[in-house]
Amino acid sequence: MKILRNFRNKNSGFTLAEVLVSVIIGALVVVPMLSSFLMGRASTEVAKHRTQAMNIIRARLEYLQSQGYDYINSLPPEEYRQELYLDENESGEAILCMCTTMVTDMDGDDLLEVEVTVHWEERRFGTESSTWESVTTLFAPTRSFE
Repeated sequence: MKILRNFRNKNSGFTLAEVLVSVIIGALVVVPMLSSFLMGRASTEVAKHRTQAMNIIRARLEYLQSQGYDYINSLPPEEYRQELYLDENESGEAILCMCTTMVTDMDGDDLLEVEVTVHWEERRFGTESSTWESVTTLFAPTRSFE
């Protein structure tokens, strides 16, 4: 009976070395997984902001198209700037973007080149980065064939 009791006491737990090895192995597995999740989250945020910027650009171009060629042609040649809401950051502060519209007729052929750009600043991993999306399209006068 005494032999069984001594045997049971020796094998009743883990040694410090076994616990340390298991903690180190666990850390070697968890740390890379955690960093990949954080990178994935940051990439998702960037993609979301780019999508929202493209939606702003599309809305601006659709508005210009709905106004017609004469309205677009009457716009001043300097840039038209408008500050808009893009999203919120992790702390709940608004991320604002600058939407710039520029209309030019470079060669006088009545084709108007319209460039709409959305520019915003965002923080990722403690660094400030400047990001932008831009679309350039042509508008032609509507001609009636009689």
